[in-house]
Amino acid sequence: MKRYLDKQMKAMRRPAHVLAEKEIEIDVEEFEEKFKKSNQWIGKWRSAKRYSRLKCWLYMLLNKAIPAPVIYFRFDGKEIREARFMDGRHRYAVLRDGGVKKIRVWCRIGDASAALKNGIAT
Repeated sequence: MKRYLDKQMKAMRRPAHVLAEKEIEIDVEEFEEKFKKSNQWIGKWRSAKRYSRLKCWLYMLLNKAIPAPVIYFRFDGKEIREARFMDGRHRYAVLRDGGVKKIRVWCRIGDASAALKNGIAT
């Protein structure tokens, strides 16, 4: 499964979203710590219909460009309090559960620099 999801990661494209200013690669473990604090969090191995359909959709579109997720952060001062998604949280969850360790996402320029400073992005 991971082999197919890694191929899909290479085929991600820039999403048509206003806040998609910069592409970064996030470390899933580090990002997950902040994402769990959000009310958007999707638990591992969730069996929701949307999640299941998306998993099938990703396999059908293997090697075709799909939009990368769009993230943003909420802050406490200069520290990142939580990570959230503008678009693509189910895509992220399928990739995460499939064993992908680094995921390409898009965000605002300020969020990208905050992610780099906090060790979430490389």
